[in-house]
Amino acid sequence: MPWLAVADVVQELAASPEVRRHLATPNTGVYIMRQDGDIVWASESMQAVTGRSPQDLVDRNAWEVFVPREDLSQVTEFKVRLTDGDGVLWMRVLVPNGSPVWYRATVWVRSNHILCAFKVELDQAEWRPHFIVRPRPKA
Repeated sequence: MPWLAVADVVQELAASPEVRRHLATPNTGVYIMRQDGDIVWASESMQAVTGRSPQDLVDRNAWEVFVPREDLSQVTEFKVRLTDGDGVLWMRVLVPNGSPVWYRATVWVRSNHILCAFKVELDQAEWRPHFIVRPRPKA
């Protein structure tokens, strides 16, 4: 496969069947970030889902934008586990007014980028920090 510029890789990921499948789910927003947490692409639906537009997200660090300081250790542990597979993380997310809201984040790693599909978690039984990681599908 010929070398692709990073922007081409990001656009390819954004147009992937996985991202399209998540975006077909109502009330779901998707963003793509580098391994350091900097967001490189965000769907238009992030505005409705998180209160932050793609323009507000791109070139910002997801951990600084979304993760409450007191929840940082759990999110860090989850990111470390992503070396073993893809996962789902239930976490509080900071919305623009500064208050946390519970979200379910489906997270997968492709082409050395982390893709996150956010959806507000309505099931109060899930309103606790936890995650699961499953083996990554074979390419």
